Amino acid sequence: FEGSDASFDRMGVLSLNLCGQHVVFSGGERINYLACSDVLKPSDGLCWITPGVGELMTRYVGGDLIYGLEKKRPSAWDLYTGERIWQASSTCMANKIHVGDGWLVFSSFSGNIRCYKWKKSYSSPAKP
Repeated sequence: FEGSDASFDRMGVLSLNLCGQHVVFSGGERINYLACSDVLKPSDGLCWITPGVGELMTRYVGGDLIYGLEKKRPSAWDLYTGERIWQASSTCMANKIHVGDGWLVFSSFSGNIRCYKWKKSYSSPAKP
């Protein structure tokens, strides 16, 4: 992040996800955010940053969505804009996110499981 206002040291990164040519990272200890950087264009700095969204855990499995927990609520964000596309109405305790066959599953070591059926595929309008 040379030449940009962001640095891993100052931002307090909690999780990193490699998403094709993008790196999506989030934090929640000192500063709450979700951000994205294009690894093929590091001099451009951040593609986008969504500040103040609360502590996050994220997972990327391909496609145009990033899945995760925002303030313990299952959520999905657009990979190219950072816009929240979906959020569950209730919270859940989870430390793992599984995605497959149209299902989004959040699970914990204690045995709690929340399942959500993903009804249609998502294509980002901002996808290049």
